[in-house]
Amino acid sequence: LLNGTTGIAVGMATDVPSHNLNEVVSACVRLLDDPQASVRDLCEHIRGPDYATAAEIITPASELVAMYESGNGSVRTRATYVREGQNVVVTALPYQVSPSKIMEQVATQMRAKKLPWLEDLRDESDHENPVRLVLVPRSNRIDYEGLMGHLFATTDMEKSFRVNLNIIGVDGRPRVRDLKSILAEWLEFRLDTVRKRMRHRLEKIERRMHLLEGLLVAFLNL
Repeated sequence: LLNGTTGIAVGMATDVPSHNLNEVVSACVRLLDDPQASVRDLCEHIRGPDYATAAEIITPASELVAMYESGNGSVRTRATYVREGQNVVVTALPYQVSPSKIMEQVATQMRAKKLPWLEDLRDESDHENPVRLVLVPRSNRIDYEGLMGHLFATTDMEKSFRVNLNIIGVDGRPRVRDLKSILAEWLEFRLDTVRKRMRHRLEKIERRMHLLEGLLVAFLNL
C-alpha cells in the first residue's frame, strides 16, 4: 500500500511515492474509527511521502493536502546542510541524487566562473556518512544563504517529484484516486479477505461437526 510503485497501468502512467508504514496504518485506523473522516483529517496522520533519504520536503502542507485530495501534484525536496566552521557540509541529498552528480554539477559551474564564492569542493562520503559534501568558501564573509540558494536553484540539491495516484482498484480498472479512496478500498479488500478466511474456517468446522454428529448416532446405536 503506497509503497513506491512507478510504472505503467494499462497504458496509463502512475507515480506513487513511498510512504511511512506507521503513518499509513495510523490513517487506516482513523478511517475505521471514523468512516466520515476527510482527506484533510487523514493528512494529520500521513503528512507526506517518505522517500529513502534524509533530505527535507519543502512543499507547503496545504499543497500536500491538495495533492492527496486530487490524486495529482508534485513534491519538492531539498538537501540538508550544516555549517562546520567556515565550511558548508551537505549531509543529505534528494532521493536518487548521488554525491557524484552534485560534484559534477558544481565543478562545471566553478570552471565556468559561475561560483565565485567557492574555493573548493570535496566529497568525503563513506560508509559511516553516505552523504558528506564539503563546500569550502573563499572567505567567511560570503553570503552563505545566497550561496546555498544559488546551488538549490542550479543543481539537483533541490528536486521535484511528480505524484500521480493512478492505481488499479479491486475492479481491475485504473483510476486516479484521492487518499481516502485508496485507503477505503484497501480496508474493504482486507475486510473481505478476513471474511472469506473466517467463512472457509467455519465451513471446515461445520463439515467436521456434521461428521461427528453422524459418528455419535452410529456409536449410540451399537
